[in-house]
Amino acid sequence: MSPAELSYLSTREKQKGNECYRAGETDEAHLCYTKALALLSAAGAGGDDATQQRAILYCNRAMTSIKLEKLDKAEADCDEALALDPSYLKARQRRGMVRHKRGKYHGAIADFEEALRANPSAKDLGKLLLLSRKKLEEVGGGVDGRAPAKPKPKTKKPDATGMMARETRRKAAP
Repeated sequence: MSPAELSYLSTREKQKGNECYRAGETDEAHLCYTKALALLSAAGAGGDDATQQRAILYCNRAMTSIKLEKLDKAEADCDEALALDPSYLKARQRRGMVRHKRGKYHGAIADFEEALRANPSAKDLGKLLLLSRKKLEEVGGGVDGRAPAKPKPKTKKPDATGMMARETRRKAAP
């Protein structure tokens, strides 16, 4: 098949994936987006349009992975989408949502803040940012949502006067 035909088939698979997703057929939508990515790669298509299409496909597949509770795969797909297009706000917001669900609150906050800088009027982003900040505070502000290591308990230093008193009593005892 020619690159143009492969690119066309990729577009058809993407449309089919969108239809499946709207119909609640998440597994099938995931498969369609995966096929569309493979076809687009096989087409060897380059340029801005192909790069944008790849970013969209990764972002769409990430959404299906979120629905399927495959959060590690969803985060990886968002990473791929953002590597292709760092300004892709939907991918950044989705990655923030995935990171939040995975307890990676620092990463979620960074994603939501970055998205808000690009789109300050997005109220939903502001709410997500506040929610991640609240969760981070609840867990103690540790790295990626884990509670910080507890400090070691302080050991009591020997009390010289107490030791001397005990030694004196011991010597005085028969």
